[in-house]
Amino acid sequence: MYLTNRLSWLPIEYTYLQNVSPLCLRRKVIVHGFAVDETGRKMSKSLGNVVDPQFITRGGPNLKQDTAYGVDVLRWWVASHGLQHTTISISNRLLEECADNIKRLRNSLKFLMGSIDDFPEYLVLDPPPLSTTDKYFLLLLQEFESRINDFYRGYQYNRVCTAINNFVSNDLSSFYCHVTKDKLYCDGSKSNKRKAVQYVMYHALNTLTKAFGPIMPILAEELYSYHPHRTDDSSPYFFEFDKLQPIHLDIDNVEKTELKSCFQLVKAIKENIFKEEMPINLKSSELKCILTVDSPTYDSLKLLQEDGESVNSDLTAILQVSTVILNKDEGIRGYSIEARATDHSVCDRCRRFCVEDSNDEICDRCKDVLEVLPTVNVSSI
Repeated sequence: MYLTNRLSWLPIEYTYLQNVSPLCLRRKVIVHGFAVDETGRKMSKSLGNVVDPQFITRGGPNLKQDTAYGVDVLRWWVASHGLQHTTISISNRLLEECADNIKRLRNSLKFLMGSIDDFPEYLVLDPPPLSTTDKYFLLLLQEFESRINDFYRGYQYNRVCTAINNFVSNDLSSFYCHVTKDKLYCDGSKSNKRKAVQYVMYHALNTLTKAFGPIMPILAEELYSYHPHRTDDSSPYFFEFDKLQPIHLDIDNVEKTELKSCFQLVKAIKENIFKEEMPINLKSSELKCILTVDSPTYDSLKLLQEDGESVNSDLTAILQVSTVILNKDEGIRGYSIEARATDHSVCDRCRRFCVEDSNDEICDRCKDVLEVLPTVNVSSI
């Protein structure tokens, strides 16, 4: 492979071809863009607009004014812009944008790392029962990994960066981490539901590291040094990808289609909830959502809620409401939504509106969790 910029590769290649055997010809030539300043001018010493890479990584004399972005930001800028256009603009705005992307990624990685801190290694080979939400996110994770591999094989590094940004913002942070944090924080430490979430987050952490590792190896090494399942303190994490267990998702194409259809439906329902006339001054977590649906819709939503009424189903968590009531009605097409103030009280422990008896302070789930916790003698503290 031969890597050069667009202005110099033709003459160099011509000279090269005059002096070598055809057997030595390069099989691939990659031409990156030509670096220009923020106004589009060619960088030149005479113009005084040349940007020193060390100035980006280490900062200028006044660090408050000339920020030290570090090598990760520089490498991310090269990957996300180097092969996208014939000219590569560099400016403080673009560097700040790259720094924000990496900061968002690091925050997600820290959350995932903390979430799997007590995840037993043996469960990687023998995962607990997965919920419908867990399976759906693993499906998204597999598709994300496949896209990333295709982009790397085609040297489309800018699309790698875009795919990572979209996945972290939309699928990981806004969706999966948001709807499963209640299981992660409030279920018992030995709960199968919590372990299933940890299993998914374990694979999310590994897959993300494989995705950004070639672009930001230093961040990958840092991540490896804190990984609870690391095997060698001296080896960067992305060098051991061949030792990682693949994502285990035993579903066929029909089930994949059903999962995607189900979550597309739930997304539409969630958007429509806020278009209905809602009780004044109530948050979504204080609502009871009554869904009247036809038979196909009912069968699809049953993947997320088996009971007709529930405060702890996956459907409740995704819609971010207190209670969901499913009613089947063959006389309608699709679904209708009715939002009311919930009859339940807030739980003092998990802070969800799921306490049926107003005389109780915590919900039944939290009672079960607290019963198995060791008692603490306050007077001895």
